[in-house]
Amino acid sequence: MRKFLAIALLFLPNAALCETAHPCFTLNPNSNPTAAKAACTDYLTSGERSDEDRGEAYANRGIAQRELGQMRLSVADLTKAIDAFPDPRHMRMLAWTYRELGQPAKAEKLYTRVLKTDDHWQAWLSRCVVRQDQEKFAEAAKDCEQAILRDPDNLDALFFGARAYNFLDQGRRALPLASKARQLAPDDPRHLIEYVWALQLSGRREEARREARDGLNRFPNHPDLTEFLKLSN
Repeated sequence: MRKFLAIALLFLPNAALCETAHPCFTLNPNSNPTAAKAACTDYLTSGERSDEDRGEAYANRGIAQRELGQMRLSVADLTKAIDAFPDPRHMRMLAWTYRELGQPAKAEKLYTRVLKTDDHWQAWLSRCVVRQDQEKFAEAAKDCEQAILRDPDNLDALFFGARAYNFLDQGRRALPLASKARQLAPDDPRHLIEYVWALQLSGRREEARREARDGLNRFPNHPDLTEFLKLSN
């Protein structure tokens, strides 16, 4: 059985939404979480703030805490962000944190809530991912198609869309997605892996094995290509 591949979707802070130049909003909580957490704690404890700015500060601190592995604190701060200012971005952040906590059903529910009012490609893509976590591949494929409609060259949406169709044994539907992703990112082996599975499931078995063998020349000892050749033998 094929293994699930982890994905790290980037959720960046939106400092431009805040008028202040405080480090809480200028530091990147993904790449500099320790400093961002300290800056946002300082900001939140040093005076009156607007609801929007408090929400942004709690969200940035929540992201920083997630990067530091402080997941429960992250959930608490992202919940405070939503309470202060119910921005769909904060809800998407919280939903992905639930996913990282191993609670995909809870994440799916929150993404569904977000999509009722905010038709954003990232929510469609993320719900596609958490539905695949739960092996809801038919629903996931539809979500990834919606993400692709809104962001046609999004590599994550193309990858997870192809993956969902492959798990549904619908290689012909996976093939154009995986093929496009390969063209856009030829050095990313994950797209080649979905491409060879799509070929295999479309009945093009010899071509699939040839592509996989060629892929091993480019990506030596790649475990998923090796696994494919074993399973398709």
